[in-house]
Amino acid sequence: MGIRAGVVRQCTWYGKELDPTPDLDLTLFISAPGKMGIIELTNTLNGNGTLHTTGVLQAAGFDGGEFSCNWSQKPVEFFQAKAAAGLPGPFTLTLIDGTTYRGSLIPEGQITGSTGKGTISINGRGQKLEQV
Repeated sequence: MGIRAGVVRQCTWYGKELDPTPDLDLTLFISAPGKMGIIELTNTLNGNGTLHTTGVLQAAGFDGGEFSCNWSQKPVEFFQAKAAAGLPGPFTLTLIDGTTYRGSLIPEGQITGSTGKGTISINGRGQKLEQV
């Protein structure tokens, strides 16, 4: 049956190794193989009862990234600078069973650090995030 859930084993972004917290629970937005982004469909009915489907292209990536924070390496400032530059960087995520996802992502939304938990919270988006 295989492993269906568990810890994230490894994560790198912009060449930096991020330390996943033991309870890290990322929400992944995975693009179809060889495709850019994720197509989000909306279905409505026309007046005559036929189906009308529209699609919007959304960015791939992840939400819920909470990583262990080494304050001396200034991770919040590092990722804020990357977001301000507007340039995506290489992202790799490996799960406990060895499944790996890759993409080129840019930080999105607020990048925060928690002194009480010793973590940095960050989300990322890009053209694609696909299994390799």
